[in-house]
Amino acid sequence: MQWEVDHVFFASGDGASAEAALSEFGIAFTERRVHLGQGTANACAVFENAFFELLLAANTDELRSDLIRPLGLYERISWRETGACPFGICFRPEKPVLDDSASWPFETWA
Repeated sequence: MQWEVDHVFFASGDGASAEAALSEFGIAFTERRVHLGQGTANACAVFENAFFELLLAANTDELRSDLIRPLGLYERISWRETGACPFGICFRPEKPVLDDSASWPFETWA
């Protein structure tokens, strides 16, 4: 199975400052969403075949829930205090096969 970059993210505890600095650099954020149940919100700069995501805290209780904790999003958003890496690279299969996770080159969980 071939993989391609879906998006790159930067997690920030100070979204307004991060967005302002990245906008001054020339990145145009055109889409925004709240990820209900995940505890995050975002601002996205969309490109032809991928996007850059500024990831922000929206609900600390959801971010620290048992379901979301394994993703380390709270630690990434709080990277200045935790030392976690605020960057992430997310991949997608070139030809999605939804029920073939056994052939993926990494571990998954339900």
